[in-house]
Order: sequence, then C-alpha cells, then structure tokens
Amino acid sequence: MADTLQTLQATFQILQSQVNDLRAACSPDDRKLFDAKYQAAGDAYWKYADEALTNNDAQVQALAAQLDTVNAWLANATKEMGNMSKVLDQIDKALTLGAQLAALAIAL
Repeated sequence: MADTLQTLQATFQILQSQVNDLRAACSPDDRKLFDAKYQAAGDAYWKYADEALTNNDAQVQALAAQLDTVNAWLANATKEMGNMSKVLDQIDKALTLGAQLAALAIAL
C-alpha cells in the first residue's frame, strides 16, 4: 500500500476512533453535519482504496503532506469538542484534500 493511500486511510481511521465522542459533543444540527462528513470520509477512502497513487508525483506528495498535517490535528479532535465548528472545518479540509488525492489517482 502506498504511503499516500495510508494517509487517506489514516484520515478515516482517526475519525473512526473518535466518532462516538465527537458525535456526543455535537448539537443536533452539528451531528447531522458530522454524520454526513464522516460518511463522506469513509466513502472516499473505500472508493479509492484500490486506486494506485504514485509517491513520486509532486502534486501527490504536496497533498499528502497537507493531509498529514490535518490528520495530526484530527487525531486530537476530541480536545476541541467545545468548538465543533472547528472540528467540522478540519474534517472538511481532510475531505477536500482526500478528494484531490483521489482525483490524481484516477488521472495518473
């Protein structure tokens, strides 16, 4: 498995490990948003899990590095449960970066 694919997988696993605590901290409206974003993260990972990503592509490396940074933040997301909008923003960043990586996987 390519390092980049492992980074995409890490995004989903990080969210998965905290899903119950994060959902519990959400208001009802935020919970709907969180659930949708969590589902999108899982769908994105599984949709592109079998795609080949090459780590020698500069765009792939740059996006993977950005996603690693977001993943580091998400790994501690439960510490930010008092500000769920910040958590949701970071999940959005992860989804956007993951989608860009997935698009590159198709193009490569």
